Amino acid sequence: APRGSLPVAAPVLTPHQQRERAKTKELFLKTLLSAKDDGPNMKVAAASGWAGLATAEDLPTVRRWIVEKGWADRDSTGSRLTDSWPQLMAAALVFKRFGEPADAAVLERILKQYTSSSHFHIPAKMALIDAVGHVLARAGRDQARRVYDAAKEAGYSQTQLKEAAQIALGKVGTAADLETLADAEFKDNNPDALIELLERLEPARLGAFFEAHWPPQPDSNGKLVSAPFKGWDAKTKILILKLVGRGYGRPERDLALMREVLNGTLNSDRVTHYH
Repeated sequence: APRGSLPVAAPVLTPHQQRERAKTKELFLKTLLSAKDDGPNMKVAAASGWAGLATAEDLPTVRRWIVEKGWADRDSTGSRLTDSWPQLMAAALVFKRFGEPADAAVLERILKQYTSSSHFHIPAKMALIDAVGHVLARAGRDQARRVYDAAKEAGYSQTQLKEAAQIALGKVGTAADLETLADAEFKDNNPDALIELLERLEPARLGAFFEAHWPPQPDSNGKLVSAPFKGWDAKTKILILKLVGRGYGRPERDLALMREVLNGTLNSDRVTHYH
């Protein structure tokens, strides 16, 4: 198993637990589809909860949502997607877990249209990127590479699709993909994808990068508030923090340093805080 991961066995539910699970799932769905303004946090929780209780048998349901909502129609717009972002997020989370290679093209089309950068819409966007990445991984390395190359050639307009393809290549990429995804500075790449790829193919290189960048070094006055770490680009910081979370550092030391990241002493950008 990848470093920092734990095997999770599927629970064996009693009949009572199965009934209660179904009731809870229905409650999540009602909250998800309600026109009532419960706030974005409630909608995100409902989408995550419903998808977490979903099974592969719910794939036809989320595929039907795509048709009913017109998310992948030729005349689909970004506003059509964001108008129902909680439902789209729930669908994406199900596709991440159970989606099949045949779902890839439709999900890619939706992702290309989902361009909003509003704080309200970011959770659904991240879930959709993740879903496309996982489905592409199931489709295999060659398809993931084709999508990556096409998105990179298209430039900024397909940045999200390129990131999804990176996620896939992190899971199924080969040594031929290292030069593309693991550049000298480890920048412009999805951090999770980079970690997965390097842990499989060049773990020593990843470990050396971590040791060279963590723990944060204080400034000349011995203070962390002006540590070089704080000024690095978000993706570099996120990559390092994810490695901390996967056990590359020393927990007894790093817990206190992570607090300094969260309280702003070692970080001031929102993107890093999200991760």
